[in-house]
Amino acid sequence: MNADLQSDLGDFIQTTENLLWSDDSLDDRTEMLPMLLEDYNPGVLDSFRGNWFRHLSENLRSKLPQIMAQLLSALSKKGNTAAIYQVLNAGEKVEPYEGFCKEWMEVLKQRK
Repeated sequence: MNADLQSDLGDFIQTTENLLWSDDSLDDRTEMLPMLLEDYNPGVLDSFRGNWFRHLSENLRSKLPQIMAQLLSALSKKGNTAAIYQVLNAGEKVEPYEGFCKEWMEVLKQRK
């Protein structure tokens, strides 16, 4: 059998990898992250047992905040406040530490 095997989880992981190393425009990457995070539910991976799923979960928990930080840094340099808010609102479930997104939003409010 020469069938191409695909899964939603495999597609999600590949999209995450692609976004982390993407050369796409900042606008395209900023648009992609919230769409990707709509499908992300860390609790689903935690419900599986085994080393492979634990490694997968840790890998995603590491890469998704990296992507968010890359975008925030680039958007901040461009001064694109609206897009920063978009990323922060979508990124609360992958923030590197609790309160990260709120802290950024407070800093943005003080700039106005």
